[in-house]
Amino acid sequence: MEHIERDHAEEVTGTTLFYFTDNSVTYYIAAKGSSGYPKLHSLIEKIRLIELRLHCVLQVVHVPGFLMIRQGTDGLSRGIWASPLHNLVDSQHLTARLFAPVPFSSRLVTEYVTWAGLTSWTFKPWDHVWDAVSCFGLLTVWFPPPELARQLLIFLLSMWVEQARTTSALLFIPRIVPDFWHGLSRHIVEWPTIYPAQSPAHSYLNLEFPIPVVVLYLGPHIPALSSPSTSMEPFPNTATTRWHRACAQKMRGLSPRPLQ
Repeated sequence: MEHIERDHAEEVTGTTLFYFTDNSVTYYIAAKGSSGYPKLHSLIEKIRLIELRLHCVLQVVHVPGFLMIRQGTDGLSRGIWASPLHNLVDSQHLTARLFAPVPFSSRLVTEYVTWAGLTSWTFKPWDHVWDAVSCFGLLTVWFPPPELARQLLIFLLSMWVEQARTTSALLFIPRIVPDFWHGLSRHIVEWPTIYPAQSPAHSYLNLEFPIPVVVLYLGPHIPALSSPSTSMEPFPNTATTRWHRACAQKMRGLSPRPLQ
């Protein structure tokens, strides 16, 4: 960031900068915006100040380590020399695939729907018109690209409140962006994340780059039973009140006395 500010300030004004890393600590600290370690926290502060001065936004993207090797950025530190003889991935192609949505898979949806004990579902293409009325009363399934996931989730929440008891949604999102869904609504539930590189059972997805997939569920609202009144208003001066006070006085005598 300091190098960019020194040599490329005009080029990045008003843009979003993407920093790809396989270091999960870097990813989570940058996403959170703070750290309990003073030195790391001071680095985050410096980054935020540079963002303000450059009028840009830094977006940290977490990718598996083998992608860094295949792209050639992190090969040397692992003893791999990058040369034209190696099968390196084109940077533009890699970036395009990282921001691509997860391919729709009815098998994947059925697996999660069955696991959750749900029944029917309806697939909704993210690149079609987002029509709220057509989602009412249904469990809709979405496979959005990561850069549209937040907008889609906000749309679903705005639609969901109209018929919250009968409407639900299920989203499969590549995990390359911070967990923006935290704090949006307590009704959004994060189901088990898919790790294609570690799960041979999901090899049928045929992902070119096995990026982890976040699964979010917005379920129907189940209203809780109303709690009894906790009013602290005094009882009226009646026989019932006198009886209640007498019983309370007897109970006070049963309480243990403090040790001398």
